[in-house]
Amino acid sequence: MGHRMDMEWDREQTWNGTGRDREGQGGRDTEGRAPEGRGRSRPPRPSPQPGRHFGSCARARGAPWRPRPRPARPVPAAMKSVFVTVGTTSFEELIATARSPPALQALQSRGYQKLVLQVGRGSLPQPSRSSALAVEAFRFKDSLAEDLRSADLVISHAGAGSCLETLEKGKPLIVVINDKLMDNHQLELAKQLHRDGCVLYCDCSTLVETLQSMDLSALKPFPPGQPEKFASFLDKVLGLQ
Repeated sequence: MGHRMDMEWDREQTWNGTGRDREGQGGRDTEGRAPEGRGRSRPPRPSPQPGRHFGSCARARGAPWRPRPRPARPVPAAMKSVFVTVGTTSFEELIATARSPPALQALQSRGYQKLVLQVGRGSLPQPSRSSALAVEAFRFKDSLAEDLRSADLVISHAGAGSCLETLEKGKPLIVVINDKLMDNHQLELAKQLHRDGCVLYCDCSTLVETLQSMDLSALKPFPPGQPEKFASFLDKVLGLQ
């Protein structure tokens, strides 16, 4: 009994001594080791190097700041467009046919997305929300050069000035005859340009069919910079020579 009490007393003294040793040695045990989670020094952090990032740092210390390049925004492609012109006249039937649902459907099936109408002295069409193409309309401008330049296809009355300006800009042209005009020299002009392979021609009743079957790649380019030859050609068509 006395021997057991001596052993318990020795263990208590040893435990209390260890505890005193820890308090006296800053929390270390008798062999000088720090208890886990307390008193141990952390390993040194690596020094930053140029070109490397650490954690959430935006850039390494000492490295020059450079803005991140932003991705380039895609440039929207130009809409494939059709320009319809009647010059200074009024050609209501052509405007109505060009914006009819069958004509718009034929143009859309060919990849066109926009229709621009120059109506001259005719009435401006009302905007349609259900149109297969985006439709714009105006009466006159000081110059049609920009509209012709941006057009992928031109549909024009058979006026000599409109035909010449369109052909000189190298645009594919469909000439639409106004068969209601008396003494119709427009038909003779359109036929001759068609025989030369420069244009397609039709009247309003066959415009949709022409749009559905046209092969614009078969058209020949008009010789540029020769207005005097075109004037001579017109004189022959009109019987002035």
